[in-house]
Formats: sequence, structure tokens, C-alpha cells
Amino acid sequence: MQPEAVFALRTPGGGCWGNPGGGPIDGGAGRRRPTRRTRTRGQKYQTMDRTQFLLLAAVLASGLVIVATAGAPIDGLTFEDGIDVIGPDDEVDATGHLELEPHDGPNGKYAYLNEDDEIEIAIGASNPNIDGERGVNVEAGTTIHDVFTVTYNASTIQNETPVKVWIEHGDDPDTDVAESEILTFTSDGDPIEGENANLTLEPNETASIGLSVDSTGVEPGLVASNFTIYAKFPTETEMEEKTVTTTRTRFAFSSPEPNVCEGTVYNAMGGEETRIDACSVKIADGVTLESVSFTMTFDDTVDVRLEGSPIPFSDRSALDPTETGAAPLGYFTAEYEPRVGDATEVTDRSYDVFVSSERLATPGIETPGTVRDPGPIAELDPESIRLYGFDPANESWTPLETEVVETTDEGVLLRTDSDGFPVYAVGVDAPVLRVEETTLEPSTVAVDEPTTITVTLANDGLAGGDVQLTLEANGTVIATPTVTVPAGEWTTVTFDHPFDEPGVYEITVDGEVVGNVTVEAPPTEEPPETEEPPAETPAPEEPPAETPEPEDTPAEIDEPFDWIEEPAGLDLERTVGLVLFLAIVLATTYLVRRMPRR
Repeated sequence: MQPEAVFALRTPGGGCWGNPGGGPIDGGAGRRRPTRRTRTRGQKYQTMDRTQFLLLAAVLASGLVIVATAGAPIDGLTFEDGIDVIGPDDEVDATGHLELEPHDGPNGKYAYLNEDDEIEIAIGASNPNIDGERGVNVEAGTTIHDVFTVTYNASTIQNETPVKVWIEHGDDPDTDVAESEILTFTSDGDPIEGENANLTLEPNETASIGLSVDSTGVEPGLVASNFTIYAKFPTETEMEEKTVTTTRTRFAFSSPEPNVCEGTVYNAMGGEETRIDACSVKIADGVTLESVSFTMTFDDTVDVRLEGSPIPFSDRSALDPTETGAAPLGYFTAEYEPRVGDATEVTDRSYDVFVSSERLATPGIETPGTVRDPGPIAELDPESIRLYGFDPANESWTPLETEVVETTDEGVLLRTDSDGFPVYAVGVDAPVLRVEETTLEPSTVAVDEPTTITVTLANDGLAGGDVQLTLEANGTVIATPTVTVPAGEWTTVTFDHPFDEPGVYEITVDGEVVGNVTVEAPPTEEPPETEEPPAETPAPEEPPAETPEPEDTPAEIDEPFDWIEEPAGLDLERTVGLVLFLAIVLATTYLVRRMPRR
């Protein structure tokens, strides 16, 4: 017994061919064409020219429902006669499994489980996942990609053989239009109806199935159809021919946001590099994740999601310049979900990051550190940019070896290899400046006598930097020197400053108190003592000289002359000395006379 599926067209009014009540019909028996309505005055509705499609993917064999849940295996791929319909009625051991489930993309809403746990595909109001959609328009072509998936789940070592999968469905004798002309199953846009158009699945490969609907010439109503899914193992000849070919790795990626890229890599080859460059992920202004590559340990289909952000992700700490010596440009995450799970590992991951020339010229990054006015980070050197991986075990960032792959006028392309981190950061070497030590000597000075302020600066970063220090005394700026500190080094500078007013001054460097300096006023000078001159003993007055009596006959004076006055009286000092001298002479004479004579 072949597996069946019911394909139905519905009218928006609820009627259907062969089923006026609007429910799905079995095999399309009994056809009733709905009456086409037109709008007249007073009517509030009209029948829309839309067609609804209902596809019941109930894969049956011997009356049993095989697709019990989404993703449940469908057993029974056998080598008997080289071909078999999917179903458990084969008595031989199954050598593989197929899994059907709704696609996890936006069009997966058209596929769901009905009350009988059957996968049902409905394009119209009967689908509980669709709100307000009335089906597809008539006289139109509609393509719906990624409705459901088919996975060849090879669960044993024997399942190393690929399988060919295709879908067939016949015409409904109760319709005027052949269903083969209305509905076509596709994968990656290519039809997969008929063995000649088969889809080859490698073990553990997943294919995405879509629908192409051509409603040209179809009136609103219901069309029923059966379709069958076939799976076939290749013959020995086909296997020998296949040994010289490789299975095609397919990509399906989209970018719902500029900073997000997500999708699936189908049939990623184990042991070989798989590179994804389907979309550019914005990390920050002028910084993008251009491509990623990885290697699978086994052939597998893997879901990938890439996301960038200019700020740290909420569940991870930021790249700390004080710990790493680098300032962050942005962050990104890379998530990989192999379909097989733990059986497949993702290794040898590599990431290509592009930084534009505009961002290199104007980094727009504040210099980290604790100083007040650090100089800005100037134009970036591509060699100073590197990637970091966050290690959740140690809650720390690990620098990754980063190489410059290409430099152009547009920017620079960087690449790093990684063993796998949950979050990555794009960092640039930066100075991390701080004041290590300050001293003030002496703490007591006189007016106009300088005190010396000593400042030691440290640079914990990976790049040299400049800092403008601000020195203040009681809130008044007294100096603003600029100091250069090389990467990973210390620099000590001194400043002498005198004060012209006495008082106590609080000295600060960049707002941090260094200490107080006391400025003392100069001592007040007392006037010098003046000595009084010794009192002078007045000299005795000399008697006036006798004036001779004038003669009777006055002398004739030829010319007038000046009188010379001489001091009169005795000099006391000379007189005393003379008296002492005379006394000594007399005493000596007396003694000589009294001496005995021999």
C-alpha cells in the first residue's frame, strides 16, 4: 500500500467541491461547484477569488499512521528491488530513517500536526497557525519555500549509503485541471517530482521542501489529490559512478536584521572546511563580520546563527581595558547546532572581520584609564587590532592571534582562528593611564620659596599615550602639563611652584589630594639700636686779647686784609696730659734722690 496525502482546494466561503459543509473530502468523490457571488446593494460580503490549499501529509501503510509526531522516523528503506515506498510494512530490517517535520523558518507555519498527530500542510483559514489568511489568489503563481524538512537520519554504521528521495502525485479525475499542473514540490526551487528529478540525501542530511502553486485556470473550490513519497537506494553501478563525485553542500541563510545572519548548512562535509559568507553581520559602525568557516568531524547538517553588537551582550562581561590593555570596538557571537547533536563536533573555527578606512581614521574611542584628561586615540594601526574570546570558566578575555589578511583603500580584513568561544570581541590596543604616586616636598615653605610636586604615571595598556595633568592649589589651577607615557611603563615628572602669599594650600592632581603645603610669612625686622654720642666738656673761655692802644698817628694801610681768628682758652685733654707728665717727672726725681749711694 502506498502512502497517501490529501491535497484540497477550499473556497473562502467554506464550501468545497463534493463537500458543502467545508470539511476535507476523501479522494475528491462527489463534486459540487460553488455558486459565484457578486456584490449587490445591501450585501456586506462577496466571494473572493482566492483558493485555499490543504495538504494532509498522512503517510499510511497497512492502515497505520507512521508520522506520529513531528520528527518521528519513517522506517522501511530497504534494498528489496532497489525501491520501496516509505512504510513499516516491509519484513526486512530497516537500513535508514526519514524524518519529516515543519521547517523552523517563517513558512513552517503552513505545516503542523493535526488532531491525529499527522503532519498537515494547509494554506488557508483551516490552518490554526495562520490568522486571517484566505489562501492563494486564483490566476496566479505562488511559490512557498521551506515549508517542511526531510532528514535522512542514518542511526547505524550500516547507513553510509545515500538515498534518493522524490515525490509523485496524480491527477484528480473529479477536477478539470491536472494537479500536476497546479502543485509542484520543490527543494531549493528545483522540482523533486519523479525519479529523474530526485533529491539525493547523504546520511544525516536534511533537505528543505517547498511548494509551487499555479492556480491559472482554477476556480475557487476544492481539489483533492494523493501524493506519494519514494525513497530509493542507488544501485551498485550508481554507487560506482558516485565515487568520483561529491555531495553538494547547500546553504540557506537570511539576514532579518543588519546585525544578524542565520540559516542552515546542509550536508557539511566531515573533515573539510565549510565557509559561510552569505551575509555581512554588522558589529559596529565600520566594523563587520564578513565570513566564518568551520570543520565538522562527520558529515552533518548544522544550523548557524551569527549576531553582532557594539555593546556587550547582557549575559557576558565587557572587554575590560584595565585587564587586557585593549579598548573594544564591538562584539559578536557564533552559535552552531549540528542536527545529529553530540555525535558531531564543530572544530577549526575561523572568523574574518572587516574594519573600514573611515573607522580606522576616526576610531571614536575614549582612552581608558583613571586620569582626567587623556589624549584621544588617534588613527588606528591595523596591526593594533585583534580579536578576543571570552572564557566563561575563568570569566576573562583571551587574546587571539590575529593576522591582517588584506589591506585596501576601503579598509582592512582581519582573520583569527579559534577553538570556540561563546562571545568574541574586536579590540584595539590602547593606553590605560593612571596616577601611580604623588608626593609634596617640602610641606612648609616661606613666601616665594618653591615646593616640589612629584607625580608618577603608569600605563597598563598596549599602546603609548598622552595625558594632560591638572594641578590645583585650593581649587585654583597652577599648572596643566602634558605627559607622554610609553606602553607598559612608568614616567615620573616634577613641578616646582612658589607661593607669594602666606597660608595653607591643598594641592591636588587631577582632583586627587596630594597634601597640604604651609607658606609662612617672613619675620618682622626690628629697627637697629642707635648709640648716644658722649657728652662734650665745654672748653674754658680764653680771655680776650688785649687790644693795643692806638697811636696818635694811625698807620696807613695800603690794602684791606682778612682777620684770622684763633681759638682762645685751654685744651682740657692736653692740660691733663701735661700735668700727669710733670707728676711723673717729679716722682722719678724724688725716687732717684732717695736711693742709697755706694
